[in-house]
Amino acid sequence: MPIVELREHDFDQQCAVCGAIRSIPLTVLTVGVDIAPGMTDMNVLALPTCQRCSAGEFLVRPAVAEESKDDRAARLPLDRHRQLVSDLYSALTAPDGPL
Repeated sequence: MPIVELREHDFDQQCAVCGAIRSIPLTVLTVGVDIAPGMTDMNVLALPTCQRCSAGEFLVRPAVAEESKDDRAARLPLDRHRQLVSDLYSALTAPDGPL
């Protein structure tokens, strides 16, 4: 499930089920998932189904926390993934569109 790399118009994501690395264009994504009639969770992002194994995955926006650049340099891989998810959400919700 980790985001491997975020680029201007797409990103690479590793499928949690089969391990395939796939490139996902930002233009196919919409922030928010319907959780009940008339209710949308804006912190969840549905990824397209994996073409290799048909797995459906979701990204959940992490809570925002203040940290210094020195703290960022010492992150674990999971922290890097959280930052990339946060950056992806910022790009998708920017007033002028993705990155």
